[in-house]
Amino acid sequence: NFTENSFYELIANSSVKLLVKNYKTILENKPYNSASVEKKFEDNKIYYVFKAGNMKRFKPSKKDLMETFADKSSEIDIFWLKFLNTTALYKSMLN
Repeated sequence: NFTENSFYELIANSSVKLLVKNYKTILENKPYNSASVEKKFEDNKIYYVFKAGNMKRFKPSKKDLMETFADKSSEIDIFWLKFLNTTALYKSMLN
């Protein structure tokens, strides 16, 4: 339901722009044997890459990074290994 008139937040501005669409949905839950419905808001984000005049949906994953920036595959491999190692280090520090 997003159109060209929708608002997108610009989070990286260079030759390739990274945009995010923030929106909320309402989740409804009716507990068993209850007359009332519980409602809560859920935050959602969809990322987009604007490159060479085209806007494409983008998932923050290694696969999408490699597809979007095929010419930077060796740099992405190095970044991804560092990212995974750092994430593992933080998780081990928290346990």
